[in-house]
Amino acid sequence: MTQFHQINDKNLEDIIQLLKSSSCSLSVNITTSHNVPSLVSLIRKSDSTESSLTLHWSVSAQLHYTILQYQVRYCEKERRSEDQCHYTESNKNQAVLTDLRRATQYEVQVRVRTMGGYGSFSPAAFFRTLPDSHDPSQL
Repeated sequence: MTQFHQINDKNLEDIIQLLKSSSCSLSVNITTSHNVPSLVSLIRKSDSTESSLTLHWSVSAQLHYTILQYQVRYCEKERRSEDQCHYTESNKNQAVLTDLRRATQYEVQVRVRTMGGYGSFSPAAFFRTLPDSHDPSQL
């Protein structure tokens, strides 16, 4: 069951206590009042294996934003739902996604984090892991 709560300084402690006392998990999407542009475009695959994708992306040359980090969101394309997505962070404009399923297409999006918060996610890009190299029918 998915529940959505708006967190503010008045109910943050209550939510923390609820999480400590239960066996639930938490997914947080933070939106700030600052206008952080989407600085990421053109996600490319530089390598793939049966269980990993190595990706890199272009970044807009808007020098008045200092990029602190990148957040990568990825999900299996056939099982796309917010609670099925995984997230990873990178300090460079590249990332290696690991522990993926073989011969599976993934939807990938990237956004930047600046002092003003997170920007919006880039347009989705789609990449497939390799099939099992021992299965000739998958080649």
